[in-house]
Amino acid sequence: MLDGFTLDSTGGVWMTAIVSNRLWYVMPGGRPRLLIEDACQEQLARLTKMQQGTGVLRSILYEEHSSTLRNISSLAFGGPDLMTAYLGSLMGSCLLAFRSPVAGQKPAHWDFGPFG
Repeated sequence: MLDGFTLDSTGGVWMTAIVSNRLWYVMPGGRPRLLIEDACQEQLARLTKMQQGTGVLRSILYEEHSSTLRNISSLAFGGPDLMTAYLGSLMGSCLLAFRSPVAGQKPAHWDFGPFG
């Protein structure tokens, strides 16, 4: 279940998936690549059944199944070189971070106001 996405400086798209705890990267040409997966197969099976049936119950988004990523929901680039990727999660109590091989896209608001 895809949730958050952001762009990098090369035109690639980074997407997070709640419940499956997956981080996807879609290259500028459109080819997807799974970068991280921290899923509980039982929970994924339940989610798939809900998606194929009457719909997804909100409660499944807040279940914990001993994952490290704890239902990742967003990714943002930061740091002076925009090469630190921060993962936000629904059930986490901290931000997880890693160094990205590419910089994130510079936020538009950095070119105006007090940031410009």
